[in-house]
Amino acid sequence: MADQGPPLWYRRGWARRHAPRPLVDLRQKMTQMVEDYWRGYGSPTARPVSGIDMSPQIDVAEKDDSVTISIEFPGVPEDQIDVAFSGGILSISGEKEFPPDAKDQHYALREREFGRFERSIAIGPSIADRRIKATFRHGTLKVVLPKSTADKPTARGIPIR
Repeated sequence: MADQGPPLWYRRGWARRHAPRPLVDLRQKMTQMVEDYWRGYGSPTARPVSGIDMSPQIDVAEKDDSVTISIEFPGVPEDQIDVAFSGGILSISGEKEFPPDAKDQHYALREREFGRFERSIAIGPSIADRRIKATFRHGTLKVVLPKSTADKPTARGIPIR
């Protein structure tokens, strides 16, 4: 019998497609890890503080004249939330208390989060901090940060000499 070469399944590419690719696999795992990290924290500018029990998700929307931050706090009373703006950073903190009647329960599954929370979002210094407004309705905090009109860039022609 003559040598027929590699088996048919190899010639059709199965082995090449399913061969171990350690560097490709490592790259895919690292990409997934980075994507999971940023997905969990909303954006690179919104970072959790270590030692914090919960990390509420935020939405940041920007218009020409303002930046709007929306953050959900289901089950958190308004008086348990603090909002501050200093040095171009918006800080939102507070606490969602664990229900006293549920402390002695044995849970088969518990997905709700309780405890302290804090989010700091770098907005930038071009905010008119005296005009910042915050509203809290139906468990959602909405903070509107108007942009300062003094810092708006103006377009102008520059003569070449």
